[in-house]
Amino acid sequence: MSNFAIQVEGIGKKYHIGGLQTQYQTMRDSLANAFTAPIRRARSLLSGHSTGAADLHEEIWALKDVSFTINHGEVVGLIGRNGAGKSTLLKILAGREQPDNGAVTLAASVTVGHLDQEQETLDVRGTLFDAYRGDRVGDWEELKAELLGYGLFVYEDLHKPAAALSVGQKRKLQIARLIAQGANLLLLDEPTNHV
Repeated sequence: MSNFAIQVEGIGKKYHIGGLQTQYQTMRDSLANAFTAPIRRARSLLSGHSTGAADLHEEIWALKDVSFTINHGEVVGLIGRNGAGKSTLLKILAGREQPDNGAVTLAASVTVGHLDQEQETLDVRGTLFDAYRGDRVGDWEELKAELLGYGLFVYEDLHKPAAALSVGQKRKLQIARLIAQGANLLLLDEPTNHV
């Protein structure tokens, strides 16, 4: 019986850059070097590899032939330079983007929670509590106690307009939502920025 939580086999993701090939040659070289090294350094946690960027005329590979397995209970950090494909990989693992090739397999018991860099998933039209509650039903007092139990906010914060929260407070709110949704595979893209 396999103990994997997520298995990635030969995924790739490319972006079209039109006639800007010459301008992006340096970026292409950076991708080839920057993404390969972190995977190899983390060999004890990730059994995988990356061959880096492809030499294509009007496309740039953010990821190419990436394969690895993460087992239940493992904690993995993905480290690399800006533009190396880290956020793209996390979006693919979360199912928000599709790879151009390869496959991502999640164990049946896995529920993915993805904290993106851009705070795309946070609805800030109501209060902090409204943003936390989302579509969840249940006793409001229990939900408030649940949120306050995480120690990220005080009672007075619950009625603040979510749009007026600082970037750090919004980040904390997103983390609380992931925990409340029962995610057991957390994909955190730069989680401590602004916190």
